Amino acid sequence: AISGFDSPAGFASGTRIRAWGVSGKIELDVGFADITSITSYRHLKNTSAFDVDGRAINLVTLEYDAKSTSFQQEIRLASAATEPLSWQVGAFYLHNVAEQDQYQRGLAFQGTQSHIVSKGPVDSISVFGEATYAITPKTHLTGGLRWTSDNRKLPIGYVDVKVCAVDATWSGLKLVVRKALR
Repeated sequence: AISGFDSPAGFASGTRIRAWGVSGKIELDVGFADITSITSYRHLKNTSAFDVDGRAINLVTLEYDAKSTSFQQEIRLASAATEPLSWQVGAFYLHNVAEQDQYQRGLAFQGTQSHIVSKGPVDSISVFGEATYAITPKTHLTGGLRWTSDNRKLPIGYVDVKVCAVDATWSGLKLVVRKALR
């Protein structure tokens, strides 16, 4: 048992998550339509360590720090009239940066450990529109279009493999460059 927990694990696994955010919404009536603006900022940090195999001997452990920061902005223009035609147009923007720093180690790695670091931004923009027409009081026809462009990058990351049998500071640093077309 570890610290009063009924587990044969080599150490107590755990996660600490800290998350916060702010957002604001502004609405403005301009007569023929309403303008709505929604802005938000979010931050998340996750620190975790796990005894993956759950045995008293540490065969596989995983430790990582991950964080994510995002900014979002949406603006909409919606018709004030709802009959027979209502419509809405708008645009959306998202910028997110995610980072991860991860270690994998234990006896299963035979004296080595792997260290993986990555950081990648995501930028997404979209424009959209929708219209609804009342054919009869109970029958409505709705149609819409949306265009989205996502730009996801993992411009550089590395995998650092330390071989403890050689010495504690030797590093077989492997540079990893990733490209993806979507």
